Amino acid sequence: SWMGSEFACILSGVNLEGMFPLPGYFLMLKVRDDKKARETLDKVENILERIGREKGSPFPLKFGEESYEGEEIKVLQVPVLAPGYAFINDFLVIGTSTATMKKLIDTEKGKDVSLGEDANFKRVKSIFKEKNNGLCYLNVEKTLDIVRGLTGWILSLQETQLNRMKSRKTA
Repeated sequence: SWMGSEFACILSGVNLEGMFPLPGYFLMLKVRDDKKARETLDKVENILERIGREKGSPFPLKFGEESYEGEEIKVLQVPVLAPGYAFINDFLVIGTSTATMKKLIDTEKGKDVSLGEDANFKRVKSIFKEKNNGLCYLNVEKTLDIVRGLTGWILSLQETQLNRMKSRKTA
């Protein structure tokens, strides 16, 4: 297998700017054999593009490329979303959006603070003296900020719907 023994699942926030909340989520897989990994992803791309053509989708599945800070991001070109993947250092990174991917690249290039530099994470990690098989870390403060944002988005949506209902009744 081309995959190594490390992986990470990361929720980096929720974008509330679009039509609906979009989580900034990505999966990182350690790559042992870069050539095999790229060949596998090329096959996946071809399969997805073929399925899109065969099913007569109004939005055919097609991958494009975007270069950012010297890294190539492969982007699945679909409306509203822009999921993609990139090979960054020894990892295959699959993300829900190019914005998420760019944020990760910025962090990797030292332009943004990494989790390893976060004071709270350092305190939690210091508890584990030996190498371990798994670690789950949740930044409660940031999670509450996300929940507050989502709550505000939901309340705004409900208010809009109530106003539409009221205007229909008066019309």
